[in-house]
Amino acid sequence: MKLSVELLEQKLRLALIDNPVPQFAHELRPRPAAVLIPFVHVHDVWHLLFTKRTNGLAKHQGEISFPGGAAEAADRDLIETAVRETCEEIGIPESKIKILGVLDPVPTVSNYCVLPVVSIVEWPQMLEINHDEVENILLIPVEWLKTDGNWYEDDFFYEPGKSKKVIHYRDFEGEHLWGITARLALAAISYI
Repeated sequence: MKLSVELLEQKLRLALIDNPVPQFAHELRPRPAAVLIPFVHVHDVWHLLFTKRTNGLAKHQGEISFPGGAAEAADRDLIETAVRETCEEIGIPESKIKILGVLDPVPTVSNYCVLPVVSIVEWPQMLEINHDEVENILLIPVEWLKTDGNWYEDDFFYEPGKSKKVIHYRDFEGEHLWGITARLALAAISYI
């Protein structure tokens, strides 16, 4: 189903209207963080934009993720965190990001609580990738992400004797999307 920018925006805003932006304190544990879930419209097809993290990072090296990170003291709220991190990581100007709402915060096994911020990003964009953090970007079509045969659940053992079910996608252009990022992608696209 082809959706115009206006129709996608309308559907997502309506679906997310009752989700509040949580207040946070920087000293909270788990630590507050946010990611941007960027919808982009390319050749009449909706995609989600992901980043591939570099191998030089302390955590989640080489993984596919949404742009984002931990809240900083200067951030007014977690939406600002998501936008700031996106600007820092891949250079998309704030003026090209339209915030539509938020999904429920998600605690992680690495002691963060992540607020997913749903947006539309004007496309195409001249990206300024911060190669200390991001190796590249990946655009995955929403219809591919929604297709049942492209994703599955499996056990993830994060400590000896402790596991939980996580979502994995079949490789897309040689990249493996899984875990919290895959879960958030499925949650965001479920509204359209």
